[in-house]
Amino acid sequence: MQSRTRAALEVEPLESRLHPTVSIVNATTATFTDIDGDVVTIRVSAGTLNSNLFTTTAKGLGDQLQSINLSGGGFGGVNLSVTAKKAATGDGLVNVGYIHSFGQDLGKVIVQGDLGRIDAGNSNPAAPAVASLSVRTMGRFGVDTQAFGGSLTSNLKGDLGRLFVKGDVVGAEIVVDAGPDAWIRNATIGGSLIGADQEFSGSIRCAGNIGVLRVAHHVQGGSGKNSGQILCDGKLMTASVGGSLIGGAGYYSGMIECKNGMGVIRIGHDVLGSVGFSSGRITSGDNIGTLRIGGSVVGGTDSGSGVFWSDGDIGTLYIGGDLKGGSIAGSDDYLDMTGSVSAAGRIGRVVIGGSIISGTDTSPLGALNRNATIRAGTNIGSLTVKGGLIGNKNPNGDSPIIISALGEATPGELTNVAIGKVMIGGRVENARILAGYDVNLDPDNADAQIGSIVVGGDWIASSAVAGIDSGSDNRFGNANDEKIGGGGITDTAETISKILGIVIRGQIYGTPVAYGGDHFGFVAERIGLLLLGGKIVPLTADVDVVELCLATGDITIREIA
Repeated sequence: MQSRTRAALEVEPLESRLHPTVSIVNATTATFTDIDGDVVTIRVSAGTLNSNLFTTTAKGLGDQLQSINLSGGGFGGVNLSVTAKKAATGDGLVNVGYIHSFGQDLGKVIVQGDLGRIDAGNSNPAAPAVASLSVRTMGRFGVDTQAFGGSLTSNLKGDLGRLFVKGDVVGAEIVVDAGPDAWIRNATIGGSLIGADQEFSGSIRCAGNIGVLRVAHHVQGGSGKNSGQILCDGKLMTASVGGSLIGGAGYYSGMIECKNGMGVIRIGHDVLGSVGFSSGRITSGDNIGTLRIGGSVVGGTDSGSGVFWSDGDIGTLYIGGDLKGGSIAGSDDYLDMTGSVSAAGRIGRVVIGGSIISGTDTSPLGALNRNATIRAGTNIGSLTVKGGLIGNKNPNGDSPIIISALGEATPGELTNVAIGKVMIGGRVENARILAGYDVNLDPDNADAQIGSIVVGGDWIASSAVAGIDSGSDNRFGNANDEKIGGGGITDTAETISKILGIVIRGQIYGTPVAYGGDHFGFVAERIGLLLLGGKIVPLTADVDVVELCLATGDITIREIA
């Protein structure tokens, strides 16, 4: 950087200025020497360039291009490229602080290096604000490439046709805002989308819809609220993240959210909640077609973290690893909704390659709620867990695995299957499978039914019920159990609650006397086949009460009249 010597031998940088060292080659071409000696060429496809359009500051072996201002007219819809020819001292890249084209659309924009921000568009839906934007990185140098008072927020008043970032987006915010009909048609980030300490840093936001979005590595939140976030007010057709979706310290960080539904969402590795409220989550205001997670979904240490939520249906959910709730200890407070999957409507098919594992509560002050749980506002088509359902029980707090569903939105003449086939490869411990319950675990459907339950390991201190309320003691399998009743519930005379079949390939255990007072069971109006350890447990055509663990006497089959 050039400097001047004062009496006190202090060094000060030159101020930004319209720099005459940008040479105008012809009407559409200009050149200058970059900070490391590369020769930079600026080209537009139309219009007339002049040196007043460029703001630079002397730095290193040449100049830093702080801004290109095309907003004054004559450049509507033009293509713009900023490229570098590698010198012996250079890297063949050029960093541009700011491209300013407010009020005018741009065509193809290419920056052969880092871009801090771009403003463009005239809000006219007839043409995109930027037809395509291709850069090496965005925000990698913060605001150091811009004049004083710069920012990393790009505002596009119109569609963004195509975005291609070869490397990372670091702390930069891309906002497409031209009403509900705006589009980001296709966006590819070859590196990661990384949040920082500013609100909405490292984010992509669209007031309308996003077509195809690809992030090769991670989407990572920072300490800023809404950092590391993908957000659209319309619909997100398809999105893939090759690495992980990672929450940060900021509220709503490391998050994908769409208000009008999602198509197919793929995360290659994990979804990780963190210390930030509602961090590491995927949320939709309408249906989600498919959620496919290659790794695990893990709740963090603040509420709402490691969460999938849909205000509509979820078609298919696949988690390659575990679904795991967050934990509290020591003086930690209440922790709500971590490692949680919820849909206001139907969840079609759930496959989990690992286990569902609840967090631990060793805090004498706090409590865990909605922890390592799957809940549907109508029904769950099927559930396959290749590992186990592993809830935790501690003197300071019980954190069971809870699988719940209310019932079919349109029941059959004699059927109302809330939860279809359930397949658990390992053991089931401290878990509750509840048919006839809404997402808040209010019992509302006395007709609810469960298909078959098949468990490859042991059944330990757990319950599965259909259309049954535990009564005042909140324990299933004892004489307090009753058919769900009350005002506003579903109760059709021709439909009875049932569990069609139960197969436990291991053993059934209750809890030692030291725990005291608990009770578990399989409870419905009717229970079909029960196969325990390879042997059929005989059930009559009448109401049955069968104790399944004589040693502890606290796990019972009970049919309610």
